[in-house]
Amino acid sequence: DGATAARLIGRVQIPNGRGLTALQGWVAFRVRVPATDEQFLTGNNSNAAFNWRIGATDQWLLFLRSASSDWRMRVTDAVGSDDPATAAQDFLTETEHTVIGYWTPLQVGVSANGAAFVTAVRARFPAGALPVNFDVGSVAGTGQSADMDFKWFAWGDGVLTSGDAAYINSFGVRDPDPRRFPGLLTGFWSAETGLFRRRAR
Repeated sequence: DGATAARLIGRVQIPNGRGLTALQGWVAFRVRVPATDEQFLTGNNSNAAFNWRIGATDQWLLFLRSASSDWRMRVTDAVGSDDPATAAQDFLTETEHTVIGYWTPLQVGVSANGAAFVTAVRARFPAGALPVNFDVGSVAGTGQSADMDFKWFAWGDGVLTSGDAAYINSFGVRDPDPRRFPGLLTGFWSAETGLFRRRAR
């Protein structure tokens, strides 16, 4: 009838419950990233995979930075950001990636595809009331959404090592058994339904 078509931005939110805290936590996921085009390669689209956002300056963000073809775990406050980045990854062909980000009172770290964690000394501590939910695949439901397909998503509040990162990556394309995760897993989403599983302590 001549009307302009519109597509609403999708949003996936997961209740944090007793999992992540302001001082410590980790997230891990496997995604399929489609073959990139010229706009993706030359742009700076954030492709946010994980976001726990108090406000514009205070948040936790794990994202694919297309301008440098790397994954970054960013913790920000009103002063600045802690922002370790992986080595550049291959996005020229359709690929799957296992990515892990963590934060502790002392460090922020990120790993891609089983590589050792790249870390930064933590200096940023977001302030404010912690959100009940965190976002998967977008920055608080805004247009900064992830151009990728999630295979699974897990989170916890323990400590992960580079050996743990390699072990999680070894799950490969299989759907992992949540009981096999190290690092005090507190929740797991299969990305197949709207349900997620919480691990009893």
